[in-house]
Amino acid sequence: MLPLSASPASGPNWSRQEALEAAARVDQRETLRDLFELARTGRDTQLLEGLRELAGREDWPVPAREAALFHFAAGLGDLLSHAVGPEVLAFLADYEPRTLVAHEEHPGFGVPLFNIRAATAGVEHAWERDAAGENASRWRRHDPAGWLAAYLAASPAQREGYVDALNLLPENTVRLIAERSLSEPRRDEVLTPVTLRAALRLADPELFTLALEQAAGPGLADALGMADTLFMESERLTLLEQAVRRAPAPNAALSIAQLAPGLLHQPAALELIIALLGDRELGASAALALSHSTDPNLHERLYEVAGKDQGLASERAALALSLAQLKSERKAR
Repeated sequence: MLPLSASPASGPNWSRQEALEAAARVDQRETLRDLFELARTGRDTQLLEGLRELAGREDWPVPAREAALFHFAAGLGDLLSHAVGPEVLAFLADYEPRTLVAHEEHPGFGVPLFNIRAATAGVEHAWERDAAGENASRWRRHDPAGWLAAYLAASPAQREGYVDALNLLPENTVRLIAERSLSEPRRDEVLTPVTLRAALRLADPELFTLALEQAAGPGLADALGMADTLFMESERLTLLEQAVRRAPAPNAALSIAQLAPGLLHQPAALELIIALLGDRELGASAALALSHSTDPNLHERLYEVAGKDQGLASERAALALSLAQLKSERKAR
């Protein structure tokens, strides 16, 4: 997929190496120090003038100007939220890049070497997230419905701040929010980060299991990774068993991928995963999990299943053995 800044009319006009060398020939440190001093002291008018002067400096090659603008934009994230005004941010967000290098997958298309717009968007996102998190962390203790209503009405960046705030709220408040979230009729990926983060904040595997039954969206894999390190082994085993039995197939498959490899030494986990080899929805995930094991006894069992006419179970057992062999060969190299 091409970035928004790439188009057939904007081919590369610099090689990456030449542009980097041109930028490196100019010492940008003094200029950046002056710009950041203006930003820290709230002198937006002078700052905007300085940025415009930098963008038009004829004694600097274009890559050097844009490198400095990029480093300034990215560095704003280290300052207090909204340290500069909207006019400064608008200038950076609207800057038209002129140092275009070849796209890695589509060499005929040019992409900015110094993506000033993206750096600015990232800072604005972070500031919006931080402000929402600070507000959410001060929420009234016994109003989970109000907290969730504010969360659902917030922008995506603000929602991330609300989720961050769960790490700062008292545990009883977090539990009330989680329980309210689980009872909401709107059970989609918008609420997933709330329920999963609450369960992790409380180190509550039972709550995490309930959240897993309703969870959706890209944050689930990261949450399972955190659960794999946070919960005790017995809790992870119970979580895996409940996920397989009760969670939607995509969530169960993610749970197998994340949790099962570290539990295969447990007989209950091993038998559970082997029994799933013939499952149409979860069998491939089970095979991938089993491929992580180097136990010769397990490999013998897989050879036995693969050699029988057991349909999908035999195919998945053979797949697990093949993947295990590939991993072994890569380690030997």
